[in-house]
Amino acid sequence: MADALSSMDPRDMFKSFLENGWVEMANPRDSSQILHIDQEDVEIVKTAKESSYAGVQEGPYVVAIETVLTPKLAEEGLAREVVHRIQGMRRSADFDVIDRIVTYYQGPPEFSDVMRGAFSDYIRDETLSTELVSGSPDTNIATETIKVEGMEITLGVQRV
Repeated sequence: MADALSSMDPRDMFKSFLENGWVEMANPRDSSQILHIDQEDVEIVKTAKESSYAGVQEGPYVVAIETVLTPKLAEEGLAREVVHRIQGMRRSADFDVIDRIVTYYQGPPEFSDVMRGAFSDYIRDETLSTELVSGSPDTNIATETIKVEGMEITLGVQRV
């Protein structure tokens, strides 16, 4: 009987178990006889194929998300982390929420690319930065050197 079950399409079997609680199949010893197999009579083991998705199922509902980290998603994540750090520096410096600032930054080329690239407007808008300046600030302002995604970066904020 196990051979007969294993030859059935697992998706059809699973769907039948979900909808009916049982599945029908021809008796392997007597094809004229139909067997009625209840869900309790079998053990259903779900295994994931090698893929770039992670998912969860509850009853007939399945949700899957793609887990591949594209370069654009990595840049966006770094930009969001930078915004978070700059906002923390604004709070530490007791800036008003409406104060405009100049943000200074130093770091490896991939960090500088994010600060100058597609997410630079996002960083400026979220932090109220009038400028994102590569290099050390000219004046004695508060700076912070941190590690973000394995990169050592230095940020400085100055009220305009």
